[in-house]
Amino acid sequence: MNNQPHKSLLTTAVALMFLVAISYGYINSLVSTSINHVTDMRTQIKAEDDMKLQAKSLSILFNDTLSSRKTLRDHVLAKGKVVDLIVLVESLGSKSGSKVTIANIDSLTKEQAASASGEVNMSVTATGSWSSVVRTLTLAEALPYMSVIDSVRFDVSTGHDWNLNFKLRALVI
Repeated sequence: MNNQPHKSLLTTAVALMFLVAISYGYINSLVSTSINHVTDMRTQIKAEDDMKLQAKSLSILFNDTLSSRKTLRDHVLAKGKVVDLIVLVESLGSKSGSKVTIANIDSLTKEQAASASGEVNMSVTATGSWSSVVRTLTLAEALPYMSVIDSVRFDVSTGHDWNLNFKLRALVI
């Protein structure tokens, strides 16, 4: 029996099997690379969509709060408007019928002046009748700026006049 045709057929079959295996490996590599590339692209697209959604959300928030921010800006003391606050506090006396004086003012430090915000602190004294000093305090609480009143103290002086002392802190931006 001649094994030569079987050997050549076997050799051809083995060679075809190796060729198919190599082709399968190459095609599998191409498909795997393509899948990874598509996955990366989908991740990038999702990230871009998320950024667009966040930008849209910020834009909506910006537009929705425009009037509130304008109102807030009107209630915050600008750095150059500290004198306006002093004049306003001093004018409380004429509005309330008491004598108002500012004992001292702690203005912005150099660090606060260089930064975005700070505060102005002042000690205020009012002298007059009970109703006039209480009215002074009420008007001080209603100042059109973001401010805090603390360390409030009432004293009776000779002659039935009342003294009001308080500290006023105003936010400066």
